[in-house]
Amino acid sequence: MSTTTPSPYRIATQTPETASGFMVEAFKRFPPQVGVPEPMLLFSASPGLVEAQFAMFGYFGKHPHLSPELLAAIRYLASRALSAPACLLFNGKLLGATGLTAEELNALPESGGEFTPAERSLLAYVVRLVSDPTSVTDENIEVLRQHGWTDSDIMDASMQAANMQTPALLLKALKR
Repeated sequence: MSTTTPSPYRIATQTPETASGFMVEAFKRFPPQVGVPEPMLLFSASPGLVEAQFAMFGYFGKHPHLSPELLAAIRYLASRALSAPACLLFNGKLLGATGLTAEELNALPESGGEFTPAERSLLAYVVRLVSDPTSVTDENIEVLRQHGWTDSDIMDASMQAANMQTPALLLKALKR
């Protein structure tokens, strides 16, 4: 009698071992030391959606002011504030690969890592944004501007943080 492991999701998805089409290449883009994040496994149910995600990854990967480490820290802190364990784990692995220790991750945004005061101000802002969006004030935005962030940078950081809500919600709904 053969036993199979049921899918962890309520909808049909692909894995790196079963992938076809665009998903074969999509899964290969994740470094082996961090692996494919769980939300990407769930998103594989819609390769077109994954392709759109990768277009956004491309935009942020070439961002002129938000470094890959800062973007990972934004996603990490947003995931922590939103109780999104899969995204927290993945972004924690990315930050760990840059040398941040577990203690430093826990200390973010106040300390931990090599972030500048301007970057720390942006990290504290995104925590506020996802924790209590109605508490963001004109003064909060002005502080970011005084640290040298453009309105475009602020919007992009806000979008990175807010985008952590989507996989968190979808995993809560579609994971068995």
